Amino acid sequence: MSRKISYPAVSIKPITAPEISEDAARAEQTWKNIIFLPFNKYWQIFLVSTIVANTLQTWKNIIFLPFNKYWQIFLVSTIVANTLLILFQLTFDREDVVVLTVPFYFFESVYAINTIAIISHRNMAEHRKTRFHSKASTFVIVVSVLSLLPLVEIVQLLNAYKWESTTKVAYGFRFLNSKGLLRIIYGILYFKDKKAEVGIDHLPYIVFDHSFYFLIITAAFTVLWEVFKINVKVNWSKFLTNYTFNRTDPWENMFVTSHVVLGLFTHNWIGVVIGTNTYENITVMLIMITGFGFHMMLFYAELTAVFLQRYRHQFEFTRRMKKIMYLLDDWKVNRSVKKRTVEYYKLYWEKRSGINDMPKIFSLLPISLRKEIMVDIFWEFLRHSTFFCNTDISFKRSLSLCMDNEFHLPGDCIFKAGEPKSKMVYVVTGIIQPEKPEKKPLLSGTNKKKRVQWARKHQSWTEADWANVIWSDESNIEVFGTRGTVYVRRRPGKEYREGWIDLAKNIARGG
Repeated sequence: MSRKISYPAVSIKPITAPEISEDAARAEQTWKNIIFLPFNKYWQIFLVSTIVANTLQTWKNIIFLPFNKYWQIFLVSTIVANTLLILFQLTFDREDVVVLTVPFYFFESVYAINTIAIISHRNMAEHRKTRFHSKASTFVIVVSVLSLLPLVEIVQLLNAYKWESTTKVAYGFRFLNSKGLLRIIYGILYFKDKKAEVGIDHLPYIVFDHSFYFLIITAAFTVLWEVFKINVKVNWSKFLTNYTFNRTDPWENMFVTSHVVLGLFTHNWIGVVIGTNTYENITVMLIMITGFGFHMMLFYAELTAVFLQRYRHQFEFTRRMKKIMYLLDDWKVNRSVKKRTVEYYKLYWEKRSGINDMPKIFSLLPISLRKEIMVDIFWEFLRHSTFFCNTDISFKRSLSLCMDNEFHLPGDCIFKAGEPKSKMVYVVTGIIQPEKPEKKPLLSGTNKKKRVQWARKHQSWTEADWANVIWSDESNIEVFGTRGTVYVRRRPGKEYREGWIDLAKNIARGG
């Protein structure tokens, strides 16, 4: 048996979207049109102009590249490498066995970029004023340009067209290839300027300068020794019994020769080179004497001067501190006072490096620059002080010239109550706590000494002597008034009688 189920009819009405005003529709359509902005010609012109302006501004800054610290170190390193490469090709690689075209032109490109930058820096006067770098001298520019002349390429071109004989071209190629040695002058002037510059740490530049000269001089002596072996016919390498190398290979020949020269130049007589003639003996002696003077007289002297300049404040501060300690020992000052003195000086060195006042050279600065320096030093105080936070900046600059730093140990007294004050103190770090005055001791040192003397004087008395002494206790006798509570007798019920209250007041006053 089946049952028929009927469902109620449901009417479905379509949902209509809310009406949008014409202005809202136009605004929505305009907002969507922003996606076509990159294709607008005016926008493209504006964007290209901005990129070009930024590029030109960045391109102008390339004139400051020769003054960048890291670029200068990299450039001097390439000069040393290029010098060693040229000397190797001139002396050891006489048959052009080793092809070093890529590193040679890489060094040329680096130095060419630096030369273009220093020439542009000299000619772009307006942009040069944006930074504090002096322009390069004409001598440096001339030397740089001469070292970049393509003389080797010109010789190769002449050789290709047979404008010269092959023998002359070969000799001319080797001679003109040494033009890169002029760049050594740039390195020498660079280190000279750096060691004379104020406000930098000279120690790294002195070590770098020593390494620069060390490599250049040893390379020059290596070339000299190799020339003697060729022209004077001195085959000194046969006496190197501790070395096994191929004397026909340019690399091995250069490495062994350089190693021997380096050992001699550092004044380490290794004893494996035997002089066979006068030229070789003179060369060995010249290398050792030059190395001794270079290391002992120049390098060590510069290091000593730098370390003395760096630590002279510490030496002077330590000397003064020892002098003060000797005086305290002579005066037989208490050990706790000496310990406190040492703690104060240690804190003073930690905070101010032993410098009490501004250096004398500070007074040579113009007054406006001195105000700027001092207001920067004390800016935190002037900015947070209740009295001076809202004052004019010119007043703060003038006030900062009258300010000074002070350091105190825990327990130091800054001000005493009842004494006139001649300065204002602003606490940067630490806490100031008022300290109550100590109570007067019951017995002073003088009283204690007198009592001890009296006891020693009477310690031999007998009982008969003490029998003549009258012992009395202290008594407090009050004539007017009383220090305690006054008690008065009254009859019951008459405690507050006016007459008796007056009588009690009179009695309280001693009447």
